[in-house]
Amino acid sequence: MSVRELQKQFILTATAAIMIVMTVLLVMVNLYNYSRTFLAEYRIADYIAEAGGVMPSAPDESETDLTPEMPYSLRYFTVWFDEDYKVTEVNMDRIYSVSDERARKTAVLVAERHGSHGHVRIGRSTLAYSIRHQEAGGGLVVFLDCTAEVRATFLIISRSCLLGFFCLLFFVAVVSSLSRWALQPMVRNMDTQRQFITNASHELKTPLTIINANTEVLEMMYGKSEWTSSIVHQVERMTGLVNSMTSLAKIQERDEVTLTDVDVTDLAREAAKSFRPVIEQQGRSLMVNIDDGVKTRAETDGVRELFNIFLDNAVKYCDEKGVITMTVGHRTRDRGARITISNMYREGKGVDYSRLFDRFYRVDTSHSTRTQGFGIGLSMAQELTERYKGRISASWKDGVISFVLILP
Repeated sequence: MSVRELQKQFILTATAAIMIVMTVLLVMVNLYNYSRTFLAEYRIADYIAEAGGVMPSAPDESETDLTPEMPYSLRYFTVWFDEDYKVTEVNMDRIYSVSDERARKTAVLVAERHGSHGHVRIGRSTLAYSIRHQEAGGGLVVFLDCTAEVRATFLIISRSCLLGFFCLLFFVAVVSSLSRWALQPMVRNMDTQRQFITNASHELKTPLTIINANTEVLEMMYGKSEWTSSIVHQVERMTGLVNSMTSLAKIQERDEVTLTDVDVTDLAREAAKSFRPVIEQQGRSLMVNIDDGVKTRAETDGVRELFNIFLDNAVKYCDEKGVITMTVGHRTRDRGARITISNMYREGKGVDYSRLFDRFYRVDTSHSTRTQGFGIGLSMAQELTERYKGRISASWKDGVISFVLILP
C-alpha cells in the first residue's frame, strides 16, 4: 500500500468514526428535544382538561410551566363528546385557524383512538391533544396549538444538523492537514522495511552468485554429485526468493501509477501459450476460454505479471493429471475484465482462503518440497490489483480452487 493510499484510508477511517459519533449525538439530542417539546404541551393540555376544558385566568404555577401571562397567549379549543363519541359541545373561543366542522371531525377521530395523548396536523397548524374520559361516559378533548414550538424545534434540528455538517468538514480539513504528520512513524517504518528488503536482496545476490560459480567449478573438477545438485537447487530457490522480494519492494515503492488501456485478451493468450508446454510437461492440461476485445485500465506489465503469478500458482498446486482452466471475459457489457483461473486441488478443503494473500503464507504448512513457492506471489498480485482499483478473491468447491480477478 502506497503512502497516499494509506493517508486516504486514514482520513476515511477517522471521518467515518467522527461521523458515526456525531450522528448518534445529534439524533439523541434532537430526539430528546423533540419529545420534550410535546411532553411540555401535553402537560399544559392536561391542565386545561382537568380544569374542565377552559384555562383558568390564574393558573397554579407550581403545577405547570405556565406563567401568569400565558393563559392569554395560548391558542386552544375544547370538544365534548358522549359515550357514543358524538360531539355535544364545542368551545372555539381561543382559536381562529380551525373551523367548527373541522374541530368536530378531528375530535371524533382522536377520541376513538387508544391512548390519551398525541398530536395532529390541521392545515398548517400542529396541535397537541389530551383526552379525558368521564366515568359516566363520554369525555372531552383539548387541542392545544403548538405550531410555533414545533417549528422552533425543527429549526433547532436543522441548524444543529447544518452545524454538524460544517464541523465534519472542518474535522476532515484538520485530519487531512495532519494525517501525513500522524502517519510519519508508520511511513518511516514502511520505508525502512522496503529499504531493508532492497538492500538485503542486493547483498544476497553476490554470495549466491559466488556459491553457484564455485559449485560449477566443483562439478567441472569432480563431476556432478548428489551434493552439488542439492547446492544448485537451493541456490536457484534462494535466487527466486530474492527476485520475488525485490519485485514486491519495487511495486510498493511506486506511489504513482500511470494507467492505460490494456488488451487483456492478447495478454491472456500470450500467457496461455507460454505456460502450456510447462503444464503439459508435468502431466496436466490447460483449458482456455478467452473472449475477444477484453480491455481494462491498468499497466501492461502489471497485468502480464498477474497472469504469470496465477498460472504459476495453479501449476504448483494442481493435482497430478489435473486440469487448469483459465477464463477471461468482460466485467460488464463494454468495459473491465473478469479473469478466473482454477485448478483441481483435492487437498484444499478446510484451508483458510482469506489468508492466501498474506505475505509468506503458504497452504502447504509443512513447507515440503512438493511446492516450491514462498508465499509472495499472491501478495504481489493483491498489491497490483489494489493499485488498479480491482478486486481479487479465492474460493474452493468440489475439489477445485478458483481465483477470481476483477479489473475495472
